[in-house]
Amino acid sequence: MAQVALARALRGGQSPEELYFRLVEEGWPPELALAALHKAAQQLPGRIVLRAAAITKQYHQRKVLRGISFEIHAGHVLGVIGPSGVGKTTLLQILAGWLPPDHGQIDYITPHKTVRVSEAKLLIRQTFGFAAQQPSVYPNMTAEENLEHFAALHNVPESQRKSRVNDLLRLVALERQAAVPAGSLSGGQQKRLDIACALVHEPKVLFLDEPVADLDPFSRERVWKLIRTMAGKGVAVVLATHFLNELETVCDEIIALQDGRILARSSPDQLIRKHQLPSLVVLRTKKGEYQKLFKYLHSVHAAAQLVELSEQQLTLHSIAPHELAAKLPSVLRRMRDQLIEIQITPPGLDQAFTHLFKKHKL
Repeated sequence: MAQVALARALRGGQSPEELYFRLVEEGWPPELALAALHKAAQQLPGRIVLRAAAITKQYHQRKVLRGISFEIHAGHVLGVIGPSGVGKTTLLQILAGWLPPDHGQIDYITPHKTVRVSEAKLLIRQTFGFAAQQPSVYPNMTAEENLEHFAALHNVPESQRKSRVNDLLRLVALERQAAVPAGSLSGGQQKRLDIACALVHEPKVLFLDEPVADLDPFSRERVWKLIRTMAGKGVAVVLATHFLNELETVCDEIIALQDGRILARSSPDQLIRKHQLPSLVVLRTKKGEYQKLFKYLHSVHAAAQLVELSEQQLTLHSIAPHELAAKLPSVLRRMRDQLIEIQITPPGLDQAFTHLFKKHKL
């Protein structure tokens, strides 16, 4: 059975024991059957792979993290957000085993056992990948040489290195830049190369600190696509970023940190719906009598709140924008005016967290 078929069978409810005996009956050596099942189980989305319990960290007299607890799932992207200095990078470094917590523990969970991150440094080094905010690639080495170097550091078998490097260059769309020194690559290309170096040993958990910082929109989109691709392969991805709205299509779950604690934890959609934030509505009409239009609209739709009134357009907030739009034709007939354009922009993640942080007096 192929690896994908094994994972599908496990998702469908077949027990590992049943699949093991089936593989052996098909002629698989027992040790290969066990290895294949182990790999397939690790790729199951939704399985908890990392658990943080009561993580606390203090620098001098300042507590950066205060009893942080949560789980990370295989095949999911978890976004960690919050203002600068709130402890995002510190949390990622503790989760990855780079930095010891003052209190609490991190457990890495496989289908067969649970290990303490602080007590299994070699296993964690082989299992986790980390890309820091500043790329760690060597500028005088080519993209290919960087990948070969990190493959050697992670003890990737020499017989597998060439194919692994080529696969990663294709994955991050740098095949044509394979022979280009890393220092001559663009910022977006360097970031993708750095992520590729973090993936060279096929980690099960990938940590990314500000993966799209200082990148243009096109380069950011390529990095986000790469992250979703890795999650689709069963990798658990944990990232810290300031690009909140872009997380809506990338992250399965968001954690917001404030004052060293978890202020909120949910999916992006749930968080936006929870706070009942208004949509932005922009109206343009033929006559352009926007002060009069707002007065009439507000009389039939009290939820309409004025944002801006100009000669070119009327901008409103409304928690029920489609109700407002439904009442607009009758208002315009009453004014003997015609609609030229209406734009409705739903609330985004940045609005949700601005509201959340203000609510809790950040």
